[in-house]
Amino acid sequence: MRGTPAASIVVISSLREGRTLAQLRAPFAADIAARFVGVTPMLPVKNAADLAGSRHREILAYLDAHPASDWLAIDDDATLYPLI
Repeated sequence: MRGTPAASIVVISSLREGRTLAQLRAPFAADIAARFVGVTPMLPVKNAADLAGSRHREILAYLDAHPASDWLAIDDDATLYPLI
């Protein structure tokens, strides 16, 4: 992140559930923590079929409210994104 100083951070991790933005920033160095600008919304998952692609839908919902031309998601669970 330090190599890309203009990049902001939006948390998509399940860690965002039940935590404030300040709590999410806390484990990080001050220069990185300051770049946390928000979290994606938590959309309802009613069944297993809803889970597939759910993080991608949350990102798209965030982008509807906060447009950005470039973005990158880093996640350890590919099942939460559509197949390409």
